Amino acid sequence: MNHLSLRFVPYALVLALLAACGGAGFGKDVRKDIEKQMNSAHAEITACYAAALQRNRKLKGTLMVGVKTDPETGRFHRARVKSSELKDKELEQCVIGTIAQLKLDKPTTTSVEADYPLEFKPKN
Repeated sequence: MNHLSLRFVPYALVLALLAACGGAGFGKDVRKDIEKQMNSAHAEITACYAAALQRNRKLKGTLMVGVKTDPETGRFHRARVKSSELKDKELEQCVIGTIAQLKLDKPTTTSVEADYPLEFKPKN
């Protein structure tokens, strides 16, 4: 029985191109690819949260994750916590470790940075 909820907040996805050449290799397809990759990690991130709930059954809040893609491989190589309401370092590191394994299906010609909010809350 699933007693937890993890919600990706795609409408709040904030993307910014980091390369000097504005807009090169960045667009709707890249946004969709980032969202697809984040969704592919849902089960692993949910498992991180389930483990955290064993430590604190009332743990809830939003975790803002920042990633930077590698232009050659598409790997989310600079995953980091940008902000957290969770105050659970073990959960944060588990989520970051999972996201750091992701990569775009189609690498871009430039690095792309994405801020992605994850909302965690136990189901009642």
